[in-house]
Amino acid sequence: MTFRRPTKHCRECGTAVAYRLPDDGDTRERAVCPACGTIHYENPLVVVGTVPVLDDRVLLCKRNIEPRRGKWTLPAGFMELNETTSEGAARETDEEAGAQIQMG
Repeated sequence: MTFRRPTKHCRECGTAVAYRLPDDGDTRERAVCPACGTIHYENPLVVVGTVPVLDDRVLLCKRNIEPRRGKWTLPAGFMELNETTSEGAARETDEEAGAQIQMG
């Protein structure tokens, strides 16, 4: 069982937040400020990723956000609460590159 103290107020403007799915296509409920639109992510600060290989090729993603927009990178991102490293790496690979992988 994971204990977390839920976000109650927006860290940007102080308005009471609402827990809902953000309008950006996210699939997890987040604390969203109804006044300024800030999405408050409550994640551990652990990044996971994969080196997806098919035959002799490695799958890379072109970054669409800062930092380093336009640069090539491996599929990776922040873990979610209550997620194993393998689950997080597979989810990020799917989210970033649309690739369903099998861990080796």
